[in-house]
Amino acid sequence: VNGIFAGHTPLQAAAQNGHLDIIRLLIQHHVNLEIEDKDGDRAVHHAAFGDEAEVLELLARSGADLNARNKRRQTALHI
Repeated sequence: VNGIFAGHTPLQAAAQNGHLDIIRLLIQHHVNLEIEDKDGDRAVHHAAFGDEAEVLELLARSGADLNARNKRRQTALHI
């Protein structure tokens, strides 16, 4: 569940595209919420890129770090 494919994890792709059911399934299988892509973006950043507020809420309730910064020093709030 934590593999990187085409530069992103399944969680990052699901977060950016608003696939809440997939995200819940990944969380049930103990996905790492904090894996970074090549730019330092985590699932919370990808949710922000996709303007997916419900995803951000789910990630936050599941323990994701909303204050995590990417390589550009941005949090999800900056995006």
